Formats: sequence, structure tokens, C-alpha cells
Amino acid sequence: MIDGSNKVAKILENFCTNWCDCLLIGRIKFEKYFSNKAKDLLHAYPLDHLMKDGSLFWNLPKRPPTPIKFDSTNKLHLDFVQSYARLLSEIFNIPRDQQLIDQVNLITFLNSIESKIPSWISANKHIETDENKKKDQILQENSKNMGNLKQAGIYENFLEKNKRIFTLNPLSFEKDNDLNGHVIKITIIHVSVRTVIF
Repeated sequence: MIDGSNKVAKILENFCTNWCDCLLIGRIKFEKYFSNKAKDLLHAYPLDHLMKDGSLFWNLPKRPPTPIKFDSTNKLHLDFVQSYARLLSEIFNIPRDQQLIDQVNLITFLNSIESKIPSWISANKHIETDENKKKDQILQENSKNMGNLKQAGIYENFLEKNKRIFTLNPLSFEKDNDLNGHVIKITIIHVSVRTVIF
């Protein structure tokens, strides 16, 4: 119940009504995955962080991550934002704006929304380093992060802005279709994560 409620709240929080919304969420997700998560990890475990036995936390095979700064001229960065936006547009039944698919216009648009990208603020949350901890325990702890009051605020805010009923299209991952953008997105995430870590 809690996990399902959290998922609904996240969908509503990231709800898109046009292609520009999809691109904005894609850009915000880039910041979250490839910059903020690395910053959170480095905040929780700075480069000079010591373990209980006095050894450095960032000791091989562990390597500290490097936050990636978004670069609108980097094709990999653009591909991630576009792929994420494309998946959102399919979920929310939104036609893609052909003008903003053009690379020059896309770069101009992404540069114009930089001020809308939330600044990183330390999450000050516990980052689990015990690989033996059960996945269920981690999910249960994470579900506490989004409380009922926050969810109620998200629902209320959504209903105030949207007076009509929306239909969502669930997407299923399909690796054998090169045209749906699913494999491209995973490839970009894989390459970018390797860049962050190494």
C-alpha cells in the first residue's frame, strides 16, 4: 500500500501536459541521476572519510563518484534528456514538438530552463553500505521518506492544476525494437554511470 501510494505520488509530481514538460523532467532527472546522487554520496562519505578500523572508506575496489555537469553540447547528455522525454510523452499521450526535436532548438530550450533545475541540497539521508541487508528492509525504510502529508500535498496540487481525467499508457521494456528508444536510454545510463564512477 505504502509503496503503491508513493509511486502514484511520484507520477503526479512529475506529471507532464506538453513536450516542454517532458524535456524539463528529463533534464531534472539527468541532474538527479548523474550529479546529485554522486554529490549525496560524497557528502555522506567525503574523500577523507575513515572506517571504524581507521582505513579510508574510498579504498580500492571502491572508487569515489564524480558528479557530471550537464553540457547541452554533449550528444550523450542530449540523448538522455530526449530519450527520457520521449518515454514520458508516450506514457502521458503527448505529441512531440517537432521544433524542439531539432538539435539547435533543443539546445536553446535546455539552456533557457537552467534556472528551473533545482539546486542540489544535501539529502542528509543514510546511504546503506551493507550489501547483506535485505532489499525489503531498504524499501521499507525508503517508503518512510515520503510521508502522508507530502503525498496529500502532491495530490491536492495536482487536482488544483488539472480538472480533466487523464489516461496513462504503461510501457513495457522491449529490447528487440530499436525504434522505441528503450535500449538507447539504458545504454546512455550505463555509459554515464561508468563515467561518474570511473
